[in-house]
Amino acid sequence: MGIGALINRHRKAIMGFAALYIFLFHEYLRLSPDGSWLGEIMRRPIRWGFVGVDIFFFLSGIGLTYAIGKTGILKFYYRRLRRVAFPYIVTGVVLAFIQNWTFSKFIGNVTGFNFFAKTMYSFLWFVTAVVTFYLLFPLYDKIMGQFKNKVVFTGIVLCIWLLLSMSLESTMAGAGRTEFYGFTNRIPVFVLGVMFGRITQERDIIVSRSGWVLIGLLHVIGLFLAEKTCFSGWRILVPVSNCCIPNILSGITLVMLLAKLMDLLSRFKVMRAVEKGIGYFGVISLEFYCIQGVVLHFILLDRLPAGLAKPLYNLIAFAGTTAMATVLYLAERGFWFLVELPFRKKKVSASQPAPQEVPAESGEPSEGTPGSEG
Repeated sequence: MGIGALINRHRKAIMGFAALYIFLFHEYLRLSPDGSWLGEIMRRPIRWGFVGVDIFFFLSGIGLTYAIGKTGILKFYYRRLRRVAFPYIVTGVVLAFIQNWTFSKFIGNVTGFNFFAKTMYSFLWFVTAVVTFYLLFPLYDKIMGQFKNKVVFTGIVLCIWLLLSMSLESTMAGAGRTEFYGFTNRIPVFVLGVMFGRITQERDIIVSRSGWVLIGLLHVIGLFLAEKTCFSGWRILVPVSNCCIPNILSGITLVMLLAKLMDLLSRFKVMRAVEKGIGYFGVISLEFYCIQGVVLHFILLDRLPAGLAKPLYNLIAFAGTTAMATVLYLAERGFWFLVELPFRKKKVSASQPAPQEVPAESGEPSEGTPGSEG
């Protein structure tokens, strides 16, 4: 089986892994203080948790290459925005009341204006970032389609991105917007996902044993460079802001390694159950993102008694986030069901033959909007 088919088969579980990793990065209280051997062991992998964002962008790039061919452009946009709008706006309304936002601040935050004009961390930055990619993707994909060699085209795009990233640094610094690199440094992993999706749809990539060794080696190199950028102050070409190049290496290879590992373990019934459980967090990943670190603290964790044991605090944080994300997900499903109910086609009468269903394309990834912040 090719690597593209492997990733598509285990897509939900990989998304779930990334969502859980991001939660660990955001919320986990280390059980041992920094400086101890346990604290040092835990600090590194927790600090690398923002690579979950790169996993989501890579998978999103792949998924869009499948989605764009299913429907017309208007339906493509509708389906993408429908998935995002409800949890995003509901979270915005809740925070607006809790934090006493002005109406102008609310509009600026939920429309993404403040993301571009003020600070990318104004409100749920990942949603604005991924919607930006959604809006630009059809044009980007059409231009890519004019090039026979998708690798060469992507290389040109990455060279342009690198030149702009390096040349605009002084301008960004002068405007106090160096944090915006946290978004722009994720552009390469997204376009690489688009390239990967297009290539593997034309002809999937079969990875040999030596190829898997190379992928593992690149992952280790990515982790080493992440260690140096996060903890030793290294700079690799562009401003650090969550590493960029180390994340590309470690994030993309992690997706591939997870897909292979999950496929190997799927022969065991218990591991298939575990994967299904992890995959649930892939299904609710957007709601999980909206809740954690935003609504979670204001309506639950800030109300817990001081001095609560860290393990219990962590358990409450995880259980509370999961429960609230599930409620938000079910509310979203119910909302859109009611909105679209008048437009659904009437059921075929018993006297009429039912239309034949067209089977989904082999290896096609399930739809869904990953969501996670780093």
